[in-house]
Amino acid sequence: SAMPSHLQQAILQSLSQQPHAGTQLARCLGVSRTAVWKAIKQLVAQGVPVQHRVGEGYSLSFPYMPLDAEAIATLAFPDSVSPASVLVHNMLESSNGHLLEMARAGAAHGTIVVAEGQSGGRGRRGRSWSSPWGQNLYFSMLLRFDAPASALAPFTLVAGLVLAEVLAHLGATDHGIKWPNDILHEGRKLAGVLCELQGEFEGPCALVVGIGVNVHAETPNPAIDQPWTSLKAAFGLTLDRNLLAGLLARALLQAHQQFCEEGFAAFHARWERWDLLRNQPVKVLHPGRDEPGLALGVNESGQLRVDFGGATRIVHSGEVSIRLGT
Repeated sequence: SAMPSHLQQAILQSLSQQPHAGTQLARCLGVSRTAVWKAIKQLVAQGVPVQHRVGEGYSLSFPYMPLDAEAIATLAFPDSVSPASVLVHNMLESSNGHLLEMARAGAAHGTIVVAEGQSGGRGRRGRSWSSPWGQNLYFSMLLRFDAPASALAPFTLVAGLVLAEVLAHLGATDHGIKWPNDILHEGRKLAGVLCELQGEFEGPCALVVGIGVNVHAETPNPAIDQPWTSLKAAFGLTLDRNLLAGLLARALLQAHQQFCEEGFAAFHARWERWDLLRNQPVKVLHPGRDEPGLALGVNESGQLRVDFGGATRIVHSGEVSIRLGT
């Protein structure tokens, strides 16, 4: 999908204030009625819920506030003299992919990439992540570690924990973490984390923490193959995505520092508070077969313990998918 134009952004900003008739929009923005109609059609194709009611004109079901690098940086690096860069993009194939390339080219610890939309958003285990334009948060942050790659595996859980805590701080309730780091509310996916590693096996390493949060999305999307919800749909929250991005970045930087000093053990008790799988029947999905078991929570290294008929085994997040239920 093409990059949203200045006209599309101007239309969105007008509509997030109040409904407008097409002719009115055309007049305010100094373009033809046809140009407005075409721009709106493209927005709708990108998943932006522009509604049209006879007599009222076009309206938008959420307040559109553009992503703003300065607003994010102010929150992310409150006491930093030289904050890392915050880069706002209109459309990327994937914010993680973009930041991984920047990491290879030497981008600084703490660098943040956010996008209004993604044409090829990625989820865990090669799944795609639905990324309609202007509605949700697509956020990636670069964290550099001196440790070897093997020591970083538990940080993917820490990233999910940080996300759960920030969402609670902003008004989400009754949500939890489906190991390793999906955020669910009443069985529906609210947000997800994808951590991707770049660097030397022995260290140092760069970890790109990708976070997708369904913020304002309300319309059912046939492309999504699992139950999902958003902050707007679940809690009636209309959040400024800049606030969410800034607070996430700040909390991730703090968590990075604590993890480097104390490891996952420092987060273990905090993580258990959010654990949705603990003492629940689960199915471990192997290629061609499902293995039923009982989830027993995570150990001090962040690995999932599962009881398979009396024998407890460790399950690694890279290798399997977990389903709740028998």
